[in-house]
Amino acid sequence: MPIPTEPSKSPIISPSPDANLPSPVTSVRIAQPSYKDVAVDTRWTPIQSLMTHIEGANWVVTYYSQVIDTDSQLSPQAPTTSAVYQQYSRIRDLKLKVTSALEEEQDEETKTMKMRGSAVIFAGVTPNEGDMFTADIGMNYIGVFLVKTSRKKSIFKESAYEVEYEFSSTDPHYVDDLNAKTVKELVFVEDYLNRGADPVVQEEDASLINQVRACLVRYGNRFFDNFFSKEFNTYVLPGQVHSVYDPFLTQFISRHFTTQDSMTLMLLKKPNFGDDTAIQQYSIWDALDQRDIHLLKNGFTKTKLVSSLNFRGGSVYNSVRYTGINLCVYPADPRIGVRGLTHAMVKSGSEYAIDDTTPHDFYSGVQAPL
Repeated sequence: MPIPTEPSKSPIISPSPDANLPSPVTSVRIAQPSYKDVAVDTRWTPIQSLMTHIEGANWVVTYYSQVIDTDSQLSPQAPTTSAVYQQYSRIRDLKLKVTSALEEEQDEETKTMKMRGSAVIFAGVTPNEGDMFTADIGMNYIGVFLVKTSRKKSIFKESAYEVEYEFSSTDPHYVDDLNAKTVKELVFVEDYLNRGADPVVQEEDASLINQVRACLVRYGNRFFDNFFSKEFNTYVLPGQVHSVYDPFLTQFISRHFTTQDSMTLMLLKKPNFGDDTAIQQYSIWDALDQRDIHLLKNGFTKTKLVSSLNFRGGSVYNSVRYTGINLCVYPADPRIGVRGLTHAMVKSGSEYAIDDTTPHDFYSGVQAPL
């Protein structure tokens, strides 16, 4: 007698062995995993090119960016809220490009009058709804403004943001409340935008940058006073029997200083050396400028003095031959074959040598501060 099998505990009835089972469903792959459509942000555009398309009037403000984590939400300033639940990162000297000045309009819900405007914020700062900023509004008043909306102005990785803001108050207690809730101090350095770096830096780094700038201006003025010749309107080596001009040092100084650093540069002239190929080679100044020691492999490492009469060119083209300068610094070991240079093109040196320029006699015994 056959033993009956136990009934299946599954609520689903098993199909008979000869039943027509449905075909297995195969997953359809729409695209390869590496595929990226046009909406994916994969293109990098230098911020220098974006800055040329940003218009508006400059407005320097102190920006308070909300500190957001996974357990918090965007919300405007609330003086009654504890600093434990509402925190900000303060960004000093942030520059806005105002596209629409403050205009008075009526709120449709509360029927109250509001003052609103719009501006563009450079890349490096991502504004959020509910952020605050303070700015001088005249008459010795500091206004507090609320960011109402934020919109990205580009689909690329480097982008600017357009924000619409609303005037909040001039009560000093609102400013004190924002400062009390500040947990991080940052500074906006606009020069970093031109170098492709993050323009928002730590306060300690900003202080160091200001010190370096002060030293650069101080040493720049010291260099101009000692090396600039009003006779030739260019840089010559001081303390020499004959006038000596260094074209490589002049090019280096011209790249790092402008008329904003010294009005002397408005008179600066750079004599022309014509088609001399040795002058066009890399020097130690190029390696310092580009911070690349490998440039010395295609450049020269030693110099000599060459008479300016050895260079061709007309006086109309400011040739060094007609400037009145006697000697020029010239490569002593130019790389033959680089830039088409041959042995026949190298100019012979002069019998004169550079005299020691430091320390000057009138500085002897004086300890100058750094």
